[in-house]
Amino acid sequence: MKQIVLFSIILGIGLLGSCTNAVEFENRVYMAGTEDSDTRQLVVDGVPSEVAFMVTLADLIDETIEVSVTADNGLIAAYNSKYHKNYKPMPEGSFNLSTSKLLIEPQNLRSNPAKVVITDDSEFKEGESYLIPVTITGVNGGVKLLDAAKTIYFVIIKTIVTKACDLRGSLYFQVDFAKFSDASLKTLSGATMETRFYCTATMTSNPWISSIMGLEENWLIRMGDARNIPDNAIQTAGSGSNATAANPIPLKEWHHVAAVFENQVVKLYIDGNLEAQTPHPGSPDSGGFIDLTWVYGDPSFTIGRSANANARRWNGYFSEMRVWKKALTRAEIANNMCYVDPASTDLVAYWRFDGSTTEEDGKTVVLDHTGHGYNAVPSATIQTTNWVEGVKCP
Repeated sequence: MKQIVLFSIILGIGLLGSCTNAVEFENRVYMAGTEDSDTRQLVVDGVPSEVAFMVTLADLIDETIEVSVTADNGLIAAYNSKYHKNYKPMPEGSFNLSTSKLLIEPQNLRSNPAKVVITDDSEFKEGESYLIPVTITGVNGGVKLLDAAKTIYFVIIKTIVTKACDLRGSLYFQVDFAKFSDASLKTLSGATMETRFYCTATMTSNPWISSIMGLEENWLIRMGDARNIPDNAIQTAGSGSNATAANPIPLKEWHHVAAVFENQVVKLYIDGNLEAQTPHPGSPDSGGFIDLTWVYGDPSFTIGRSANANARRWNGYFSEMRVWKKALTRAEIANNMCYVDPASTDLVAYWRFDGSTTEEDGKTVVLDHTGHGYNAVPSATIQTTNWVEGVKCP
């Protein structure tokens, strides 16, 4: 099937260049794998880290083909513009190509492998993703280059090693979004809640709900729903409108969840994939908006519990939890699960749960990294044992 796709591309080029109805097939050199995608990802969890690539022919020939390749940072801007990304060029001296010449031997379709080798990650910045465009610059032999498939792009992501907060036991958190009288938080036509989570066990008693974050009877992310759905199925709830993921998530694994409200529709994303959506009328008495200050049962926005009910507690860990006053796109969610700039536009609150705390009213609270002051107030004293070490993302 891949060869058929490639032949179609080449035949299309032949058609464009032909002045007659007859089309003569031309063999071409191109980057292997670009029939499916021109992009690959390498997660760097220590150096050296490497990823292999090859060049290939559309058809066999009896000659040796020499292909020259190079890494070209000049292609990054066009890639970012095309795919709406913000990838950076690699820090100077942080990588190399194992070779700049690849050979396709007679009666072979593919060349010897070459490698992109990451040799130094000391200058990588937290949360930044990098791009290495590797492109064919020349072909010596009896074939031509297929320009449409001459470049492959390597997205380089460094593993972030951080902490998480263990909420098993009596610990949960509350956040008062009314404390600074910010009227904009009462009438949000677009809003997003997101976090990375690790569930060790679901609740074992009625109503079999494990609360993640949000506002009861308003806008909430939880797991389970009084045995109406599996206890490990993620659901958004509030104002009589629930969106439930069709596929329950495995326990004892890290996942990412996001609830996005936009124009009275709520969408549920798990690990960057849209799992469910449903109309949502907005917060009660809000006129169709999300009101982060509207509460029911609880005194404020709650993390790890809802409706003041111990039967709705969270058993597990949280990391990278955020609230936005805008509707994030799928790309924004998928590309920023591990970190965002705390100064990001429309980011209301950001609790990394990485051990960062501050003192507020004589109590140790989890820091809101945005500087807006929406610190997460614990229900009990945060113990050293509540911080889970060595949490990796991705």
